[in-house]
Parts: sequence; C-alpha cells; structure tokens
Amino acid sequence: MLTGSGYPPDQPATLTIEGPPEPLTLTQATNPALRSDIRGIVLFELFPGRENIGPARIELTAGGCTAVTTVEVLESMLPPACPAGDPVASGSPKSDAYEALVLADGPLAYWRFEEEAGPLAIATVGQDGAIQGDGVFGQAGPIPGSRALGLDGDGDRVNIGDIELPADFTIEGWIFLCDNDITDEDGLFSQDGGFGPILVFRDAKPVLWSGSSNRGDVVWAEEPVEHARWYHVALNRAGPDVTLFLDGEPLMTAPFEALLPIGALGSSNFGSTAGQIDEIAIYDHALTPEQLAARVAAAN
Repeated sequence: MLTGSGYPPDQPATLTIEGPPEPLTLTQATNPALRSDIRGIVLFELFPGRENIGPARIELTAGGCTAVTTVEVLESMLPPACPAGDPVASGSPKSDAYEALVLADGPLAYWRFEEEAGPLAIATVGQDGAIQGDGVFGQAGPIPGSRALGLDGDGDRVNIGDIELPADFTIEGWIFLCDNDITDEDGLFSQDGGFGPILVFRDAKPVLWSGSSNRGDVVWAEEPVEHARWYHVALNRAGPDVTLFLDGEPLMTAPFEALLPIGALGSSNFGSTAGQIDEIAIYDHALTPEQLAARVAAAN
C-alpha cells in the first residue's frame, strides 16, 4: 500500500515503479483511482507477485510534488507457490476408498479431476465439465494417490452447465489456495453468468454470499484459511437452514431458502481461483455431519 499526503487536492497522480519484472508507469488516465482526494492524500494498493521479487524504486508525482522511496520484495514475504509439476501417478487403495465413500452417498454430480490432461473434466456422476482457460490437470490431490486440477487465477474455471438446487442439498469439495492475496475472487463454485449465491473466500474466510447486496453474507468462518493447505469445504442445507463446514466441522448455521444454481467450479462471480480443486460433489439431499467428517478422515 502506497500513501502520500500534502498533494494539491483532486490532482491526477503518476506512479512509476522501476523494478522487476519491468518498469511500470500508472497515471490517472489509465487508472481513475490514482488521484489525490479532497484532503490531498493519494492512496494506492498493488499486490506483488513472484515476478516482482527484488529491489524497486517507486516514484509518486501529483500537482508538481514528487515523493521517491525504495522497497524490496523478498520471496519470504509471499505465500508458497502453487505446485505445477508433471502429472503425478493416479490410483491407490486410499483414493479408491474415498471415491467409494462419495458414491455410496448418492451424489447428483461428482468430479474427481483424475485426468492427466483436458479439455474435459470427466464426471464420475453427472455431466462432464468443460475446462475454460489453462487449467493444469494431474497435480497432487489431498488424498494419497489422487490427482487435482490446478487453476491460475486468470480466468480458469470448470463450466458444468446449470444445476439448480431448490431444496435440501450438499455441496462439498477440496480446495488449496495459493494466491498472493486470498479474496472473494477465489471461490469453490459460482453461477454461469449473472449474480447469485456463491461460496467465496472473503479476506481468506469461506463465506456463502447470497448474491444480493441487501442480504449479504449468509454463513461464514470466523478465522481465515491458510495458504497452500488443502481444506475440505461443504455447504449443507436441511430444511430452511444451511450450515457451513470446514474440514468436517460445522462452523455456522443460518436460514437460507433461496434457489441455488451452480454453473462453474473453481471461480466466483468476481473472478477465478488461484490454487487447486479436487473431489467436488453435489447432492440433491443433505448429508449428515458424520458423513462429512468421514471425508476428512478418509483423506488422512
């Protein structure tokens, strides 16, 4: 975050960064937010990535005033990078047992992401998902011997058509987040166009957002998740209430009776996930807390 005070109010600013990966100049013409406010303060946020590791010179100019500083981005400041190596071997007794556990509970749709390459995510149950973007198959999953799908946060997602859940349901899956900043661009599922209920990570906390600014968040976690760690996330609606589960533990329950349409995996209405997803299943009935806890136990 870069702040500067004492500039003439409402003056366009120019921000120049000389450093890796290459010199960058931003002006008010290219970014309307880059302007001093009524108090003469300029506030601007940039989130560095691995391409920015190294020293940089920052110059901020507005209204004839210039401020210069130097910073250095260290690798230790950034979260671990998402694995993106060669496809790992698939198949093990533990992976097969996990699949059998899910299938025994009668999913409406189930994607394991065991493929070595796309363009489709083959459904064990339901309709195949079409990969949008540069999803990387074959990454190590949360269960020994399982594979996962890697997403780069730049438009990658899995389009699955429209699944509407009007009554009781469960949506479960594993997610591994490794973005520089976990935000509501990171999500387990979203709509296929338009706005509606989604499961996102606002300030790194899993949240069921209603899709309406008037109602806002429905259920959420109080604590943020960690970078580069697999989590099992589930939403479970039984009757008029929905419960958010994290790693098999119920976190919060609240009324939620709206229709829930799902059209994409690994994205939100605000962007796409940077990380990995695996073993996503959708049910047209509610699983029990014991069944969800069994998923986590089966993966360990």
